[in-house]
Amino acid sequence: MLSMKVLLQKGDPPEFFNATGSWESELSKAFAFPNLATALLFCQSRGLCDVKLVLTGEGCPYDIPLRALDFRELLSDGLSPPASRRTSA
Repeated sequence: MLSMKVLLQKGDPPEFFNATGSWESELSKAFAFPNLATALLFCQSRGLCDVKLVLTGEGCPYDIPLRALDFRELLSDGLSPPASRRTSA
């Protein structure tokens, strides 16, 4: 099973969020969120919109950045599922 890490990245040159709450240029020191939802909620709680979520993993030849614009709508909607997938109570 491929183990994926979810990282926060900002700027150019890129810096990565680390466990002390600051930004670090070394990818190896980046804080790995346990999943996308946790990373999104963290961004929402800190008002971080100008960042990228980066999916990376062992054996994965590419890092997959998710641009802020791709998830800004999720943050404003409180991570609700799309209307077409919501169920009535």
